[in-house]
Amino acid sequence: MERTVRELKRTGVAAGTINEAKSVRMRSTVKNKVNLYLRQLYWMNRVVPGVIKPPNVASFTEMQNVGLGTTARDKITDALRAMATEYALPADHPLRVPITAKSFHLHDQLKTMSGRPGTPSAMADILSSSPFCELLTKAKENVEKNYL
Repeated sequence: MERTVRELKRTGVAAGTINEAKSVRMRSTVKNKVNLYLRQLYWMNRVVPGVIKPPNVASFTEMQNVGLGTTARDKITDALRAMATEYALPADHPLRVPITAKSFHLHDQLKTMSGRPGTPSAMADILSSSPFCELLTKAKENVEKNYL
């Protein structure tokens, strides 16, 4: 196998095809992870408005010591339990006891919910809502200012 790859690399044509296929797979993986992450942030922002900071306070120094207060944690816990009840998850499901839940449990549940009414399935819907719209505008300005 290793020898075949070396021979393909020498010819150049096949190596370009292999690299292109790897790039496509990598882009797809990154896109899927970003979509899931944005869905999770959108859900958290709906449960606890203001959890995502506006662009003027979303600097590196401001975000280093960010933490959720007890009120925000209680709201998220109640929302996770309500989600578990609404979707009839088993009694021992981690979302019913959020202290044991991992982020992939929320990711999986949000993926399940994405096609249902009331949940935005298109990324354009999420990005056009506040605060994502403002953050996206600010990010574009920063990129244009620094790199273009």
